[in-house]
Amino acid sequence: MSLQACAAVSMQHNPPICPYCDKPARLVTGARLFVGRENVAHKHFWWCEPCDAYVGCYENSPTHKPVGRLADTALRKAKREFHGVFDILYLAGFERLSRIRGGRANKQDCRSVAYKWLATHMGIDIRYCNVGAFDLEQCLKAKKICETLGNELLHKFQTEGDRK
Repeated sequence: MSLQACAAVSMQHNPPICPYCDKPARLVTGARLFVGRENVAHKHFWWCEPCDAYVGCYENSPTHKPVGRLADTALRKAKREFHGVFDILYLAGFERLSRIRGGRANKQDCRSVAYKWLATHMGIDIRYCNVGAFDLEQCLKAKKICETLGNELLHKFQTEGDRK
């Protein structure tokens, strides 16, 4: 999609508002944000240029629905660090369940169990427990929970496997 086409689409839809400057984001392609990365060049993002905050759009969304909230450099870093801890935990749980169940475990189910566990420890409803929607404080809290209580989650996978 050309820059002019992206601009036209931005005007047709309600763009997300940047949480850092309260101005509407504009629709761009990955080619604008990630120069030289062909794997994302065709994807769409909502971007606030002054804040360098952006968020990806759901694939094939006619309204270019954002997958979460706009994230600046600090929040993107915190999300990467959270995933560095969280993904290790839920994948370790998946491997543990696979061994217990003779190879019959589902990664998405394990991820859902991990997010439910995290929501409980964060004191939030599971519907709102998604790193895409987290602000910086929530990301840092989620990472700390995973770092300090991760063994509890791995034990939960063990007991889930023992019950099935």
